[in-house]
Amino acid sequence: MTMAETTVDAICRTPLDVIHALDRAFMGGDVERIVSLYEAQALVLPQPGVQARGLEAIRRLYEDFAAQGARVQQQVERVLEADGVALYLSRWKFLARDGSTWTAVSTVVLRRQPDGGWKVLIDNARGPALLDEGAVVSEA
Repeated sequence: MTMAETTVDAICRTPLDVIHALDRAFMGGDVERIVSLYEAQALVLPQPGVQARGLEAIRRLYEDFAAQGARVQQQVERVLEADGVALYLSRWKFLARDGSTWTAVSTVVLRRQPDGGWKVLIDNARGPALLDEGAVVSEA
């Protein structure tokens, strides 16, 4: 990636730009780029019962994913947007290095930033599966 591509890609102008930048960074193992797409106090829920809050916890979470060599594939996606807040919904597939796969429904809340770009505030990778988790949540 050239410096010009990095600069252009640094500010995502739409909620979908953020999601697609996250996917590219995830597939490339670019943890720093992933972290740059989240707000400072963002919350990531990678699976029921686990959460990462704040950029350092999010960095650790994605470093673990990068070490696993996993891939993701968005299958269906929708964005609802109002007054600088967007709700992203998707059905996606997780592809592990060992060949195992699973599909989930995610919900992501994004917020427009003062510079006009967008960042993730809440990333719930398993969507409605949280309804089955009960009250126990551990920090990642």
